[in-house]
Amino acid sequence: MKIFRIFFALFVAFTIVSCKSLPKFSKDGFGELFWCKNEKTIEKAMIGDTVELCATFDSNVIEDESDVVFNISFTNRRKTKQIDKVNAKVSNSKAIAVWKIKDDDSFYTNDFYSIPSYTFNVEVDGNISEKSKSIEVYGFIKTYFKDEFGEIKKNTKYEIFKTDGSSIKGKTDEDGKIYIEYLPLGKYSYSLIKSNAAYDTK
Repeated sequence: MKIFRIFFALFVAFTIVSCKSLPKFSKDGFGELFWCKNEKTIEKAMIGDTVELCATFDSNVIEDESDVVFNISFTNRRKTKQIDKVNAKVSNSKAIAVWKIKDDDSFYTNDFYSIPSYTFNVEVDGNISEKSKSIEVYGFIKTYFKDEFGEIKKNTKYEIFKTDGSSIKGKTDEDGKIYIEYLPLGKYSYSLIKSNAAYDTK
């Protein structure tokens, strides 16, 4: 009896693990959709980043060499807009499209900051999949500073002002440059700080 119970428990455990490992496909043959970068799944990115749109398919429904259209959209302040399309082909039951993340003028309107979310679906033979999981998209500041005389300001304190009244403080590098990643999209202004004087660099 004990041997039977142990065998039954192992059988149930094996069945559960096996079921979890089986890929899930829709009736139209669509599998998983996910965003990647350098073959790793991502949940956020920046404007200008090159990312991969990945999709898997049921080989019994969608054959290799089938044409795939990736439809890319973003949602910002409760508004959804399609921003691009990318073509690819199925190979080994999957398709990968390379895309450079674009922005939109609506990200910079008014004085609000936004973190839009991007999704995509795929279209094969007129059938359209569900949407992928979303990624959040941010901006960055990459610039160098000069004072009013045109002198590059290396190792100099700076302050970046947001429209909400908050600010980001830091120090330029040896070449007078700064690089700040993953900022909400919106409008910023900049100033250098030296001897209690601020040099506007707009």
